[in-house]
This record gives sequence, structure tokens and C-alpha cells, in this order.
Amino acid sequence: MENVTENNTTNNIGNKSISKFKVFLLMLFTAIITLIITLGTLYIFNTYIPKTQVKKTISNYYSSMKEGNLDNLLKIYPKDVAKQAKQGYDASPEMKKSSSEMLKLMSQKTTYKIKSISVNGDSATAEISETTIDQQELQAKAQEIAAKKPIEIKQDDPQAQIKYAKYQMDILKLALNEVKKTKDNDVNIKLIKEDKKWVISPDSSGVQ
Repeated sequence: MENVTENNTTNNIGNKSISKFKVFLLMLFTAIITLIITLGTLYIFNTYIPKTQVKKTISNYYSSMKEGNLDNLLKIYPKDVAKQAKQGYDASPEMKKSSSEMLKLMSQKTTYKIKSISVNGDSATAEISETTIDQQELQAKAQEIAAKKPIEIKQDDPQAQIKYAKYQMDILKLALNEVKKTKDNDVNIKLIKEDKKWVISPDSSGVQ
């Protein structure tokens, strides 16, 4: 009888020990899951989301250039830069139209690939592999065509600015028809955070 009692007592102690161990494992498992969720949340908010937002800004930048959409392009620059450019375009709608058409023509063969994005607080850098029309060949061809087709505009002509802008556009179109060569470049686009969104810093290399 005493042996039975001792066995029961031993079993009870053993069961209690197992129960405590299970509780400990449960608590440990819960702590690990909480840590994983916390670290995952921090990664999403501090790394994944900022990089996704940077990608969106860069995508808007290239699509705006290909469309020649200056209004959308200015939205992804700091407010002071956009304001200054807008004032110039508002003062000369003809110049805005010309700039838009030129930007569209210059970007028609542009492609890009994001190689990496690094985020540090409210600043970020995107390393871009970019393919564009060979600028040196284009410039040389434009100069060659312009030399063969010079323009004469009187200084007192009130339409001088408009005429010259149209002349430049015509020369560019002719040059683009002859230049087929493209060139690969690596550029770094710097971004800063303004009003909770990423905008392109005007001192970025390769940014128009």
C-alpha cells in the first residue's frame, strides 16, 4: 500500500514537472513568434515600404519623361524646385510645349533597370542601369544638320523665341531619325523625403 502511495506521489510530481515544462515551452514559443512578428513589422515599415515607394517615384520619373509630361515630372521634385520651374513655364507656354516635346523625343529609346536601393532615414539612393540614345552622337549629328540648315532670326522679332524653339525641335527630329546608336550608363538617383513622400533630389547624377 505504501508503494502505491509513493508511486502516485511520484507520478503527481512528474506530471506537475511536465506541465510546468509545457507552459515554459509555450511561453518561449510565444516570445519567439512575437519577436519574429515585431522584426518583420519593423522590416516592412523601415525597409520594404520605403524601397517600394522609392521604386514608384523612379517609375513616375521615367514614365513622365517618355510621355513628355512636365506637370507630372515636377510633382516628383522638391516643392521649391518645382515652383521655380513652373514659374518659368507659366511665363512662356510656348517654351513649356517645346520642352515637353523635346523631352519626349529624347526619351523615346530610354529604358532602365533598378540595380539597388539604399534607404537611410529621410534620404535614399537608387543605383540605375540606364540605356539612352547616344548623346554625343546625337549632338554631333544635330550640329551637322544645323550647319547645313542655318536659321536667320532678327533680334527685334517678337516671335524670335518661338521660332528658335521650333528650329531646335526640327533639328532634333532630323537628328533622331539618323541616330540609332544607344549607350548604357550607370546613374545614381538621390531622393529625399518631403511631406511623407519620396522626391528626386536635383543634384542626382544623370537626372534631367
